[in-house]
Amino acid sequence: MQKNTASITDKKICLIYTGGTIGMHRDVNGVLRPPENPEDFLHLAPELDTSEFDFVPLLNKDSTNMIPADWTAIAEAIYERRKEGYIGFVVAHGTDTMHFSASAVALALGSNLNFPVVFTGAQTAQRPMTAAPKCPRPHRTAGFEFQSRCWVSRQACQFL
Repeated sequence: MQKNTASITDKKICLIYTGGTIGMHRDVNGVLRPPENPEDFLHLAPELDTSEFDFVPLLNKDSTNMIPADWTAIAEAIYERRKEGYIGFVVAHGTDTMHFSASAVALALGSNLNFPVVFTGAQTAQRPMTAAPKCPRPHRTAGFEFQSRCWVSRQACQFL
C-alpha cells in the first residue's frame, strides 16, 4: 500500500484499485493497455497528489472478468479498513460490470454502513502525457471530490 499525504487536509480517503479503463493508458502505437504495475494508476492523475489518500492495488483486471470472489475481495478490503480513520472509500473499477460489483459490495457491507463508498470508472483511457487533452480528467478525480464533500453514509456509483 502506498500512502500519499498533503498538509492542506486532514481528511483521508482509501482508493481501492481493481482495474478497468480508468487505469489504462494508450501506448505509443495507440493501443489501450492496462498498467503493468497497478501503482502506475497514480501517475495518470497527478492532481491526486494534493489529496490525502491510501492506495490499495487490490486487482488489475478487466471488469468483464470479475467474478463473485472479486466482489468478496473488494468488500473485505473495505470492511478490514473501516476503522482506520477514512472518511470514505473510492473503488476504481471498469464500467462494464461496475453496477454488479457495487450491488454485491453494498449487500455485503450491509444496511448500517456509516461511511460513503463510491465506485468510479471511465469509458475513455488517459491520453499520452504528450497529447493535448480535450478536457480535464474528471473521472479520475471526481470520486475524490465527491468523497471530500460527502458526509452521509451511502454507496454511490459514479459513471463519467
